[in-house]
Amino acid sequence: MGSLKLSLAELLYRRELLRLELESRLTEESRARARSDYHAKKPPRPCGFTVHSVVGCKIACSYCYLPDMGLSTATANPYGLTGEEMVYALLSNEYFLPGRLGSLIALGSLGEPFVDERGCRRTLEYLSAFAKYLGNPVQFSTKAALTEGQVEALAGISTPLSPLVTVITLRSYKLLEPGAPTPTERLEVIKRMRRAGLKPFLFLRPIIPGVNTDELEEILVEAKSSGAVGVV
Repeated sequence: MGSLKLSLAELLYRRELLRLELESRLTEESRARARSDYHAKKPPRPCGFTVHSVVGCKIACSYCYLPDMGLSTATANPYGLTGEEMVYALLSNEYFLPGRLGSLIALGSLGEPFVDERGCRRTLEYLSAFAKYLGNPVQFSTKAALTEGQVEALAGISTPLSPLVTVITLRSYKLLEPGAPTPTERLEVIKRMRRAGLKPFLFLRPIIPGVNTDELEEILVEAKSSGAVGVV
């Protein structure tokens, strides 16, 4: 079995080559829009480079932090960059490194990436562009009731994917997550992902003392029996 070798010089060289390739494909307007975007400038977070395919969320969970950031829990809009523009923005970021051994990309911190059909299309567009040009490992979290077709589309994307499916309660979801699909529907998504060859994780967050702590073991058992390969 061959070993993976990390070379910073090679990653920086690859970043420049890819950036020049995208420059030749994009118009000056697209390049300027991408270079001025937040994603082209921000440093990574501990979870990696957060990429926003959707801004805002219509699920309106009671524990959501989006209202504290001034973002809507009534509407959700696809992010303004195209897939190639987002790739170019990342390649223009001095902190970002492309490739399998490069930066981790975390998709979906400012909204549910699969909140509706428009959001799903933008998210799949970004994932496809990451696979075509970058090859970086990508993690995303979701509460959406992804269909068989959507899961198959995810399984067909040729970049390392780490899907996280959020389930934090089996009994209090109507109070905590009034606009979300039921926990049963989300556990079914885990089953669909495993059948499609993906390796879904249970996303058990937030843990709220006195609210859902008495359910944690039951949630873990249900997620494991549905096919989750681990828990975050």
